[in-house]
Amino acid sequence: MTSVIEAALTCEFPQVVNASYSTLKQFNNTAELERLLGKRPGVLPNEINPNQHGHKFGLFDALRLMKLTGDIQILRSIASELGYSLYFLGDYSGISDVELLNSYSQWHAEIGDVNRAIAEALEDGDIEQHEFERIERELRETFTAALALLERLRALVVVN
Repeated sequence: MTSVIEAALTCEFPQVVNASYSTLKQFNNTAELERLLGKRPGVLPNEINPNQHGHKFGLFDALRLMKLTGDIQILRSIASELGYSLYFLGDYSGISDVELLNSYSQWHAEIGDVNRAIAEALEDGDIEQHEFERIERELRETFTAALALLERLRALVVVN
């Protein structure tokens, strides 16, 4: 499987190849995954290897692999290759008023963290790399909190 890593460096979608290979490696039982996916032994690593032109890892196999392993790094890598990012949206169908208020408050707390990170970074008039990384991290946490609130509100929508 080492050739998969080497091949990933020169292929069109290296992040996806690396994520696929990493998913197999972390599951630590490729033979079992192949059995569950209905593939012959040794086929799955060949499908991921971009140098194996006769084998291709399909979209539905990727979905099944992610469901079987619980590992979505393939999905994250596809989103990244296309310039997108992913956020987990939970199931909030049984949300209470207190949970909704807590979600709203958490979102605003995260916005405060972003503002604090920016203010502290600009105190000396410039933004250093580590300061930018903190701002970026805080913004991502804000996005996550906002999307959680949105999903909690979506659970309250009355369908007429």
